[in-house]
Amino acid sequence: MVKLYKLLKNSYSKLFKSKFTRNIILITGGAVAAQTLNMIFSPIITRVYLPEEYGMLAILSSILMTLSYPSFMYEMAIPIEKKDNKAINVLWLSVIVLLLFTTTLTMLLVIKGEEILNIFDASQLNEYIYFIPIGVCLTGFLQILTQWVYRRKNFKLISKTRISQNLLGNLTKILAGISGFGVTGLLIGEIVKKTASIIPLTRDMFKKEKKLIKKIKKKDVVWSMKRYKAFPIYQTPSTFLSSFKNQLPVFSLAFYGSQVVGLYGLANTIVKLPMTLVGHSVRNVFYAEAASIGRSNGARLKSLSDKLFKKMVIIGLIPTILLIIFGPQLFSIVFGSHWYGSGVYSRYLALAIYADFIFSPVSRVYEVLERQKEKMIIDLVGLILVASAFSIARFLSSDPSFAILLYSIAIFIFYFITFIVARRYMTKEINDQNSL
Repeated sequence: MVKLYKLLKNSYSKLFKSKFTRNIILITGGAVAAQTLNMIFSPIITRVYLPEEYGMLAILSSILMTLSYPSFMYEMAIPIEKKDNKAINVLWLSVIVLLLFTTTLTMLLVIKGEEILNIFDASQLNEYIYFIPIGVCLTGFLQILTQWVYRRKNFKLISKTRISQNLLGNLTKILAGISGFGVTGLLIGEIVKKTASIIPLTRDMFKKEKKLIKKIKKKDVVWSMKRYKAFPIYQTPSTFLSSFKNQLPVFSLAFYGSQVVGLYGLANTIVKLPMTLVGHSVRNVFYAEAASIGRSNGARLKSLSDKLFKKMVIIGLIPTILLIIFGPQLFSIVFGSHWYGSGVYSRYLALAIYADFIFSPVSRVYEVLERQKEKMIIDLVGLILVASAFSIARFLSSDPSFAILLYSIAIFIFYFITFIVARRYMTKEINDQNSL
């Protein structure tokens, strides 16, 4: 125990020394504040809305997440483009693709909306169907603007906007719920949340990038479309598969009823809060740093990823153990006794969340090394693993807890494969550079 204590102490003390770590702390600080607001408001929201209503939000949110890459991932090229005048054209290309996608989606929902919802076993959402293109469009704009801010490494701005968006979004949900808006109140709260981030990011960009915006040219937009074609051809399908894999539990658990979906939705959201707020921040800071390194220094890239992985393993260990032991009791105390089932589900989800936390940040090297095709194949394997887990669970048992456990194991295996293959590609880059 003494050796373990010293190891943890040394690891945490070293965490604060580098600029990379300070950037993580800056953006994580904003994320912590934002997610703390979510934690504060969640017990109120769960007492305003029923599990069934929360289940409806979970299904609609899963549909939005599945469609939440409407720029065909062109925005991911914004941080890695070396020249600013080219990067601004990549941004404009992303906006054009976003608007075309949203327009097409809206027309499709007008004509075939009910049939599309039936595919997701979500016919009960028919009256809320037009929230889908609104949510997709706002999500797309936010992703584009965020990538530009990461290019500028303005982590302070992102931290501020995260706090404001969570404050306004949660307040809207509570007020709408008290006013009797039901599911509509939850959806309006999500829209307010995204809008609260888009406005300050847009204002900041037009204020600081006036000269650069004037350099948007048709020929450079076309050049960007050709130069980064791997993103729509390979990474968009890959990300869609990954996203669909992550949302598949909601669609699969709909088989057991909207109450089960609601309990799972709360468990998944709350369990991810403390882990994801750090993991997401680390992922994006790592991508910003890795993008600046690029493919020119494979050894440095691998060293950075190895150090990051070791830190993530240690940081995430204690919260995971606490969740497994005390999950049901914590959920009952904080959210009310009718949410005890969410605490039970959180125990089984702990393994999946831990795997996401420790493995996924390093997976961003696929984008840096432009290995989108290989990542697409891995994501397809992940989707097959998750789909198989729910199929086996439905065949062997009628207990949704068993299905969630198998899902968690499948996710752990998937992230482990992703991590191992990523390391192999980094090693290959080092070997190629050494041979030259």
